[in-house]
Amino acid sequence: MNADVINKLDALVNAWVIDKYKATNPTGTYTDSMLTELAEEINSWIFQWYSAEDKGPMRELPDANYEEWVEENIDRLAEEDLEYQISIRGAQNYKKHKLN
Repeated sequence: MNADVINKLDALVNAWVIDKYKATNPTGTYTDSMLTELAEEINSWIFQWYSAEDKGPMRELPDANYEEWVEENIDRLAEEDLEYQISIRGAQNYKKHKLN
């Protein structure tokens, strides 16, 4: 592997850890189970976004399938949005408190 690929891989691992655990890892070392979880997610992303076999059927999905997907995932989406809104308010409250 060349240095460019290693640097991008390092950036990917760090970004994923921050996104998943909401924290950085100053040591740069990770458990086997965490790396396995990351590898499985990357594998899923690769097939979802780059697989020629998957891309064809994805382009042919009718709007009804999208509506079904939203209907099935509305609770999860609402929960994620609520967590996001709470995280924003928490940061805003922290800033207000810090200024006072």
